[in-house]
Amino acid sequence: MENGIVRHHPQLPLLPVAQRDIDGVQMGVLNDGTAYLTARGLARMCGTPHSVLSRLASGWGDERFKPRGRKIDETLAAQRYAADSIAFRTLHNGVEVLAFPDVVCMAILEYYAFDAGSDSNAAALSNYRLLARSSFRAFIYTQVGY
Repeated sequence: MENGIVRHHPQLPLLPVAQRDIDGVQMGVLNDGTAYLTARGLARMCGTPHSVLSRLASGWGDERFKPRGRKIDETLAAQRYAADSIAFRTLHNGVEVLAFPDVVCMAILEYYAFDAGSDSNAAALSNYRLLARSSFRAFIYTQVGY
């Protein structure tokens, strides 16, 4: 780990097996099944500059004890996310990017939608609602074996 960002063992690289850019949201799935958004993609979903999320990830060791980081860390703990970092480096369309796993994306999106306390959370709230609707349907399908 370097500055709160996971650097995977070079003999066991996590590489994208699927990736897309949809309306400026860069996303993909890694060879271990991890779904991710890049820092730029997550920033767009949250309505915040990508540099804010890059700093959050690179300084996670300290950021997790500040108000914003504490709230995000609490949400991650509730989801049993126990990694020491919230992002990792991978390739997206051949370029090295900072990628956030899906569970981290939802925790950060939830923070910006409900806890950030700014007027700029409209994008985060709209995207959180969109994801909640589709996740709820998937939850019911899974529960009833559909």
